[in-house]
Amino acid sequence: MERHGESASVQEKACWALAILAVNNDNRATIGTAGIRAVVAAMERHTESAEVQEQACAALRSLAYKNDNNSVKIAASGGIPAVVAAMKWHVESAAVQENACGALRNLAWNNAKNTAMIGRAGIPAIVSAMKRHTESAAVQENACAALGS
Repeated sequence: MERHGESASVQEKACWALAILAVNNDNRATIGTAGIRAVVAAMERHTESAEVQEQACAALRSLAYKNDNNSVKIAASGGIPAVVAAMKWHVESAAVQENACGALRNLAWNNAKNTAMIGRAGIPAIVSAMKRHTESAAVQENACAALGS
């Protein structure tokens, strides 16, 4: 990811791969800091790419799932503002909204500091996603779960 940071296509595919790998508990822990930083860097570099944002949010969603250490690292690496920014940049993309809401849900789970950080900018973005994507059950489900976290 680092060597080809300018390539949105490479970043999208790498984030997709990390999201898939992070479904496994051991992989989630191994990917840790280096993977998190690479994902957030891809989000920051390719704000205009809905595909990068979708897969990056999916990767953060997977990395944060039931992993308190990764949730803290994601927040410390700027992951929460990056997810909220993705939601604002790509309001029309149900896939970005679904994965972003899922990421925010997992980041807030059992973490009061992350919940507070998400509350400031994330709640309006989540509500906006719900209003804009009323037809998407996946957006609604993940948004409700994020608000409930």
